[in-house]
Amino acid sequence: MKTLKNDFRHILRIEAPLGSSIIELQQDYYTLGRGSKNSIIIHDKEISRCHATIIRDTQDLSNEGSFWIYDGAINGKRSTNGLIINGQYCFRHLLKPKDLILLGKNVKLTYHQLSSKTVKLLKSLDKKTSLTKSKVSDRETVNFKQTIIV
Repeated sequence: MKTLKNDFRHILRIEAPLGSSIIELQQDYYTLGRGSKNSIIIHDKEISRCHATIIRDTQDLSNEGSFWIYDGAINGKRSTNGLIINGQYCFRHLLKPKDLILLGKNVKLTYHQLSSKTVKLLKSLDKKTSLTKSKVSDRETVNFKQTIIV
């Protein structure tokens, strides 16, 4: 796993109508959508099968790491309802701390760069919520009205 200076981590907080989840972005590539082949699955009628793609910028020489988010699949098929970042429709965007990403009307993502200590605290708080978690192979399932698989 690539770490940031001062031991920082890339965090994506997902909020849906009946729950939320905190995901540490450790891989280089993620797809988000309601389709079963996505790395992060969000069941919501306004979410496309592949609503967004998140890719680590491997050319980032700052040793801080960075991620780009793209509307739709990386092959060019865009989502139906678009990607709204900080109030603006975007095709692609270099993620910055506190970016607010809307997927449809119901799902909100927030990107953060946090210290490892803070990440551990947030994960422990997330486990104390009413969300039910179970392991599915190497993915984590969070069960509430909107199901997210990491």
